[in-house]
Amino acid sequence: MLNETFDQLDESERWYISDFAVAASWNHTAWDAEYLLTPPGEAVLTLDGTDTEGKDFTGSELQSQDFYGYGSYEVEMTASDVSGVVSSFFLFSNTFFGAARHNEIDFEFLGNDTTKVNINYYYGNQKLGDNGSVQVDLGFDAAAGMHSYRIEWHPDGIRWYADGTLLYEVTGETAPLPVPDEPMKIYMNIWTGGAGLENWHGPVAPDAEAEASYTSVTYTPMCPKLPPIPAARSPLPARTRLMWSILRTTVFPAPPGSWRLATRSLLGMSMPMTPAKCPKNGTATDRICLPTSPPAAAG
Repeated sequence: MLNETFDQLDESERWYISDFAVAASWNHTAWDAEYLLTPPGEAVLTLDGTDTEGKDFTGSELQSQDFYGYGSYEVEMTASDVSGVVSSFFLFSNTFFGAARHNEIDFEFLGNDTTKVNINYYYGNQKLGDNGSVQVDLGFDAAAGMHSYRIEWHPDGIRWYADGTLLYEVTGETAPLPVPDEPMKIYMNIWTGGAGLENWHGPVAPDAEAEASYTSVTYTPMCPKLPPIPAARSPLPARTRLMWSILRTTVFPAPPGSWRLATRSLLGMSMPMTPAKCPKNGTATDRICLPTSPPAAAG
């Protein structure tokens, strides 16, 4: 579970501010920690034409310390509208982090036209973009103000949303490549590929200055879907069945002992517990799905 509002950036526990230059020749941007600005309630990623570590531009990047798994990822952000500059929100891991392969799911905003968003994902050496660049009309200008963007990543598919509207989806049956299946980190960055990527993100001026602003990031893990309430041997009291219906669709943020006691107290009776843990997401979690069988009827 993650709920970041950037009231105070936690670098030691939650976030890492990138401060290096990647070797990839297609990226003409080095990351500098001082290019990340942190006014209250906001993370502002900036970029300019300063040469750093052999790169023509200097920008900024924020990445999570932890790795996360299947679930819903949402950001509130304003993209940069400077030609040749890419501002992003994405999930990523690769062999450098111990993964078996390259995994990535992207929202990328290209400064030459911020009324569209570029959508992509990777599985090893394959990417959605190999089958043609996927650019989706937003119906608004992503650089004109804050909007919400959400990635829903499940074992059998991926969905991309803007302000709650579904933009694009892939499912296991029709996906052109497998869905990523390893935990990933959360990233936000601003960068340019220079002249080599002009045909994609537009031309960039040598003295370009740009920024992208972020006000919140959330992650909600996916829990297994619970089966329907099984029929009891004799009718359960209406109050008990109502409480069971509420409990079985709720996930308590508490350790096993706490939810066991809470369940027994609410139902007013003892019941067998069969805890089903939510999927682990690269870090320890104490979120637990409720038991999958209701109490037997009294008498």
